[in-house]
Amino acid sequence: MKINRLFIPLCFLLISLHLSAQFTSADFGVNGLTCSACSRAVEMKIRELPFVEGVKMNLANTSGNVTFKSGADVDIPAIAKAIKDAGFSTRFLNATYKFENLPVRNRECWLYKNQRFIFIKIDEMTLSGEKTIKLVGSDFLPPKEMKKFQKEIEQTKPGI
Repeated sequence: MKINRLFIPLCFLLISLHLSAQFTSADFGVNGLTCSACSRAVEMKIRELPFVEGVKMNLANTSGNVTFKSGADVDIPAIAKAIKDAGFSTRFLNATYKFENLPVRNRECWLYKNQRFIFIKIDEMTLSGEKTIKLVGSDFLPPKEMKKFQKEIEQTKPGI
């Protein structure tokens, strides 16, 4: 699956979205999955989230996929927290979102259900339809992977 754009949670400029646009699913990697009991523990923690429709785990790839209830308020950071609460860390988190003509630019902010995101490494464009986006942040990537984005993140932080 091709990942179209990168973004991180952080910003203070709000952009409104159409009500029917929403997150539809997410793929995630889990560090430390070694057995079916570990996989089951992660699955059960994610299933506890009120916006989750279903979870499929892949022990061989130490990864999983979560689908969201239609119309539900999806809390993306809660997925990473559920993985952590199960005793593991997130290796990656890629979310699929159904956009409806959202104009974006590099370092531009976006608000989804009180979750703030900022696009990085993106050209000016209008996002429409389902797009898979890679989440960048300490909750979504291991420290070594985060270092690759550190300079961009530091340049993006608003002066508060």
